[in-house]
Amino acid sequence: MKAVLTYHSIDPSGSAISISEASFRGHVAWLSSGAVSVVPLDELAGVPETQDAVAVTFDDGFANFGSIAAPL
Repeated sequence: MKAVLTYHSIDPSGSAISISEASFRGHVAWLSSGAVSVVPLDELAGVPETQDAVAVTFDDGFANFGSIAAPL
């Protein structure tokens, strides 16, 4: 499996394009568990089909990426 995880905003708004901090922390815990490889987006296509891998992207550059996502 190969996938791109795209995040828009980490906030409590309940918006369809946002994720709560608690949920995002859960995603980070799973990603860091070793269940899949986390690779840069430009390397994802080159990962062997037998290896599970994801790339994580953020759009719009909201401040919450610097204060919440980047430290994690």
